[in-house]
Amino acid sequence: MEKRQLVYRIVLTALTVIAIGFIFYHSSRDAVASSKDSVSVTELLNRLLRSLGLDVVLTDHVVRKTAHFAEYFLLGVLMTLTWLSYGVSGYRAFGCSAAAGLIVASIDEWSQRFAAGRSGELRDVLLDVLGVVCAAALIALIRYLRYRKGRTVHE
Repeated sequence: MEKRQLVYRIVLTALTVIAIGFIFYHSSRDAVASSKDSVSVTELLNRLLRSLGLDVVLTDHVVRKTAHFAEYFLLGVLMTLTWLSYGVSGYRAFGCSAAAGLIVASIDEWSQRFAAGRSGELRDVLLDVLGVVCAAALIALIRYLRYRKGRTVHE
């Protein structure tokens, strides 16, 4: 294995672990702190939307659910690229990412029950896994399109 590939693999693995840590950290916060964060982000996004002249108002609920999807989408990108960097084939990388996403989301929601005022929700696990699966599917599509482009150029 060449040095660049090894560095790429190490960086992706580290970023994946950091992303999981970020997710678990936010889930460990009590309900008051978590709510305060969500309200702050919601207010910031609504100010941004108003400054852009958009007549849209986001609710705290929408921001929270979007954050679930987004953080797990990012995790899905990182996990899929990490699996690929270890030589796991495309379909297997997709399946490994989905399975690992389900495990991380389940542990995340289960552990959230131990934070004051928080609960674990099955629908959040499903939303989280959807984020991972969408990310893995996007990477699969990009890889397929790159493959097709390469085939048509050389045919």
